[in-house]
Amino acid sequence: MLNQSLALAITGYQKYISPYKGFCCAHRVRHGSLSCSEYTKHTLLQNGLWQSLPKIRARFQACKAAALALSEQHERERDNARNRQLDKASDYCDCGELVLDLIPSELSCGGADACACTPW
Repeated sequence: MLNQSLALAITGYQKYISPYKGFCCAHRVRHGSLSCSEYTKHTLLQNGLWQSLPKIRARFQACKAAALALSEQHERERDNARNRQLDKASDYCDCGELVLDLIPSELSCGGADACACTPW
C-alpha cells in the first residue's frame, strides 16, 4: 500500500509540478533513459521502498554527474560559439568596415577600440 501511495505521489509530481519547473531530468537528457522520477516510481513498485532506496540514491548521484557533464558541455559550446563570433568579427576589423555587432557586447572590449581602429 505504501509503495502505491508513493507511486501515486510521484505521478502527481510528474503531472502537476515537473512540467512547470523549466528544466528536464539531466539523466534522461544525457542518457536517453527514464527520468529520475519515472525510474523511482518503477523501482518502488517492483522492489518496495527499502530495497529501492539504495538504487534511487545511486540514480540521483548519476543524475548529478549527468547534470555536471551537461553543464560543462554547454560551457564548451558557448565558448566555441564566442570564439567563432570573434574570428568572424576579426575578418572585418581592418580599419575599413567595422562590423561590431558580430561581437557580443561583453566581448567587444569597449567598441571600435577592440580593433585599435578609430573610424572618426
